[in-house]
Amino acid sequence: MTRILSVVSGKGGVGKTTLVSNLSASFVQVGKKVLVIDGNVTGSNLHIHLGIEAGDDLTTLNDVLEEKAFITQAIYRHPLGFSIIPASLSKLKFDEKEFDLKSHIFELLGDYDVILIDAAAGLGEEVQAAINSSDVSVIITNPDPASLVNALHTKKLLELKEKDIVGVVLNKVRGEKDEHDKNYVEEYVGLPVVCEIPYHHKIRRSVYKKKPIVESDPHLTPSRRMKTLAYKIVDEDVPKENLIEQLKIIIFNI
Repeated sequence: MTRILSVVSGKGGVGKTTLVSNLSASFVQVGKKVLVIDGNVTGSNLHIHLGIEAGDDLTTLNDVLEEKAFITQAIYRHPLGFSIIPASLSKLKFDEKEFDLKSHIFELLGDYDVILIDAAAGLGEEVQAAINSSDVSVIITNPDPASLVNALHTKKLLELKEKDIVGVVLNKVRGEKDEHDKNYVEEYVGLPVVCEIPYHHKIRRSVYKKKPIVESDPHLTPSRRMKTLAYKIVDEDVPKENLIEQLKIIIFNI
């Protein structure tokens, strides 16, 4: 049975696309067949994170929504083992009547274990179309006041649409004095924090390298946290680390 998951945030810049790219790789490592869709048709950048060249000859989600191509024609295989449907960099039109993503995804049910949608930031019609297409959502936020306010608004939107919510991913945690901690976030948003990802300079470096950090630096704490989240989402037990793995974790996180 295919599970359709959207990753949403009330504002941009919180690390949503980075989380999506790393979850995509992590689901493959868990043994799942994965398709990731760039649902941000007016501000796409998922393919940039994943190193896919977006030339004029690239068939994208925009072409599918405009009925210029079948959805199967817009699927590309990533070297890490998952598939991706990119959005266009140049076609910036959004037409609510055309954005019938759900009906197109319906054609792919059963072909994948997980379909992961990188939704647009904010609460507008574009992100709502992605939410409407999914079974369950994850909210990602940062531990600052503005991000948390938008996370709360996102939660209310998901509840209004009667969507299941996995919980909150608290990203870019620095542990600074004025930063809101996990307990505050859970109380404020009213949802459990299912993953707490510490800030690490190598995450930004992995974006520049166009390679998910769970692949390039799997023993870093951010990588392990995101992979653990992937296990939780697909209801799989997280494997115990042997002594060698534990030593690598200590060494690479010094």
